[in-house]
Amino acid sequence: SSDLEDINWFDKMVMDASMGVLSENCIIPQVALSEAILIHEQKQAESEKTNRKIDEMQPIVEAELRKLGQGLTFLRVPGVSYNIFKQTDQFGLETGNIITRYSTKFYEEQENIENVFEVQASIANTQLDANTRNKQHNEAADKRQSWYRKNTIQVDVRKLPQILNDPTFAEFEEFFDKTGSAEHEAELREVLSNKAYNEMVQEQKKKLLRYLNKRKSLEEEPVVEFLKWEKQNNPFIANQYFYDNIAINHEMNSPSMEFNINVPRKQQAVVTLGKDDKLKFLPSNENTGFYDENFEVIENNDVLYKFHSEILSVLKKIRNNFPPHLQDMIDLNTIMSVDKTIT
Repeated sequence: SSDLEDINWFDKMVMDASMGVLSENCIIPQVALSEAILIHEQKQAESEKTNRKIDEMQPIVEAELRKLGQGLTFLRVPGVSYNIFKQTDQFGLETGNIITRYSTKFYEEQENIENVFEVQASIANTQLDANTRNKQHNEAADKRQSWYRKNTIQVDVRKLPQILNDPTFAEFEEFFDKTGSAEHEAELREVLSNKAYNEMVQEQKKKLLRYLNKRKSLEEEPVVEFLKWEKQNNPFIANQYFYDNIAINHEMNSPSMEFNINVPRKQQAVVTLGKDDKLKFLPSNENTGFYDENFEVIENNDVLYKFHSEILSVLKKIRNNFPPHLQDMIDLNTIMSVDKTIT
């Protein structure tokens, strides 16, 4: 437009009718609109694909539910109940979540012990005397650790045979611990089931591969040289330990077993000290109640388990579309719902 010749080229490209100014060839708004439409179409196509997949599974799933006695009739119309997929608490009340392998009791007790630890650690931090402060910190940590030892099994990635014998992770060999490897696998399979154990191993492999790829990218020469320069010119960088050990010295760190997977026990353990001064965990007759019996029915049926996995995948995708600060407030197995209001 001849009326806009007194402004620069860039300003002219971003002005359009939506800003109350008429201009020709509004490139940037057009590109932004095009990108928004493309993203919308991609999401819509993915949604339709998921709908078709679930629709195809529905008759097969409902046939299996009828075999399990979940059929029902309403106004002479045959149907089925999907309540087996809904999580309930210890009182039989629905939680609003999809059922998972572990019961609500496990998550409640775990949250409680973590909250107690936080409170006790905060109180310890208020102590002016260093000895008192350290003593209270240790007492809080010991109480927390005691609960985990009695009620969970710490998965040791270094002992899993499927990782030890995988040539992909051969460079981690010096960190592997083959002692008691078979026993550790058998213990995990007993509480998790073969299916869940195999899924857990695959997840660990993915994490180790991500670690390898990240470390290799940091060991590229340009990155190393940059980090050397940054170390010399910025002594206050936050990840000094990370730079020193992985990037600059080219040292092969342990993948730091920081995955911290705690698998709930079925029977609470009695912790004793063996002759070799190592802790031993002996099963007691006290059932923890940390495993949901209804989930075992689903897990033992391939059709229902596949449907359950698909639904969890859909819920995860929905959750990931929320802003990051809202994702932390939503459990991965939360059943989404929309509130309708007139405001």
